[in-house]
Amino acid sequence: MSKKKPYLFDAKINAHQGHTRWYSVKIPADISKEIIRHRTESRRKTVHVEVTVEKVHWRATLFEDEASKTFMLPLNNDPKDKNAYKAGDIVHVELGLLG
Repeated sequence: MSKKKPYLFDAKINAHQGHTRWYSVKIPADISKEIIRHRTESRRKTVHVEVTVEKVHWRATLFEDEASKTFMLPLNNDPKDKNAYKAGDIVHVELGLLG
């Protein structure tokens, strides 16, 4: 995890349909506000994070939902497949900001 204190939260897995089916979790509004502040201070346009969902760890880029002023964390297939998650499941997320 990053040197800053990680954010811990539970979130529901959402399914999205595009060319392929993909999954995400929504970052809570209070944490999203802190991430926006961090991004503004660092003058970065993207937000890179280290993530642990249950016991699977990886790095990702958050996507901003400007309408709701929150972020979305895409779940790559590795944590989803290793843990056999499906849309609607609630998972424990540990999120650390990079940079």
